Amino acid sequence: MIVETSSVPLLLEEAKQLFDQGDLQASADIFEALVEFDMNFFPAWIGLGRLALTVPDLPAAMDFFAQAVIAQPDSFEALSRLGDVQRRSGLLTEAHVS
Repeated sequence: MIVETSSVPLLLEEAKQLFDQGDLQASADIFEALVEFDMNFFPAWIGLGRLALTVPDLPAAMDFFAQAVIAQPDSFEALSRLGDVQRRSGLLTEAHVS
């Protein structure tokens, strides 16, 4: 799939709709094309992470949400989702307060 700057918003919306309709492979194909087009495209990394959780593939979800954090380091959504996957994976056993 060839992605052009002008088609990014439409493709993102299509990927989200496909996800909501349960067409996970078609949704994944679009999200993957979007991150190939722009490695820092935050919404596509979040979408891929959500897809990985649906499978479930926790290691992949962790990688995708980590990429989302790299793309947007101050994003509560990315940090929260990454922390949740780490917790589910047994990587967070207790909270530390400093």
